[in-house]
Amino acid sequence: MEKIQEFLYDIIGLAVPGILFILICIFSTILTLDENTINSIIHIIPAFLINVLSRSWQETCIFLLVVGYIFGHSVKILSKYQYDLFLIIFDKTILKILALLREIFRRWIYWLFVYFCDTKIKKFILNYIENIIKQNPYKKTNSSNTKLIFAQYCVKKRNRERLSRSNHFACIVLDTIEKIFSILITFITFFVKLYRFLSDLLITIFSYQVKNNNEPTIENVVSNKIKEKFGVKITNWHTIYKIATIAIAQENLASNVFKFLAKYNFHRSLAFIFLLNELYLILLWIYQYDVFSDLGKELFTWLLLINGLLWFTFHIKYKRYWVLCGNDSLLNLFYLWCGGKNE
Repeated sequence: MEKIQEFLYDIIGLAVPGILFILICIFSTILTLDENTINSIIHIIPAFLINVLSRSWQETCIFLLVVGYIFGHSVKILSKYQYDLFLIIFDKTILKILALLREIFRRWIYWLFVYFCDTKIKKFILNYIENIIKQNPYKKTNSSNTKLIFAQYCVKKRNRERLSRSNHFACIVLDTIEKIFSILITFITFFVKLYRFLSDLLITIFSYQVKNNNEPTIENVVSNKIKEKFGVKITNWHTIYKIATIAIAQENLASNVFKFLAKYNFHRSLAFIFLLNELYLILLWIYQYDVFSDLGKELFTWLLLINGLLWFTFHIKYKRYWVLCGNDSLLNLFYLWCGGKNE
């Protein structure tokens, strides 16, 4: 049964991406280039390949499976190096520089706000935005304070009760002003949250670093257990994962680690394939525009968008299964060594 599972994992992680890579390249070429160019390409294909593909469907399937398995290995290895390279380019260079520039911009905006704004309004808005950033906007500014703050700024507090009894018009004016001020605060809240959403989305798209969201307590317990059993101090989380995979195999534990690992490799390979296809289409557009068909010119933008969307989808799924794989391996060690004990 284990051998069958390993075979299926190889099929999922290697053969299927290899076959998809071949089919996507063929599909993109047929869909974009004109008929004469496609016919000239077909004439280049060796006769033995046409002979194989013209045989029975069983032989054709076996041939595609073998070729896909070979190409799948190349896709898997190249995707690993591509992610390592992009990790250096984006996470450790571009995103780090953007984070520093954002911090500089934030400090200058803060200084301008402090310099030009009135003290009482400034203090309230700064406290309010600070609470938004802490994701608890009503921690310090509850509804009653928000309702009175601007009115108290316009009219001294000791005069407000006297005005409410003697001059209803003044109270209406103050209430209108505070409602306008609340609308302003709502817009500020919206733009702050929109900025945070777009910033997080941008980081998610261009970040190639996967952070494990393990429970720190469980990770510390497992690390201490490894130190007790083997006398080794864990300095790299990847070591825990390696020990976990060995323990799962030796103890024959029911685990999803290898399934998550296969899906992780599968989705990383698919993300790499659609990124390559995106580059392939762009290069075709730049260097082979003259032989593009009318349909290819019409569909080019849509093909780029679809490829980009599929790349983003599998890029996110790849990181998700990496986290699931790591978390499951850690929990397996925890239950193996600490199950039934109060530690």
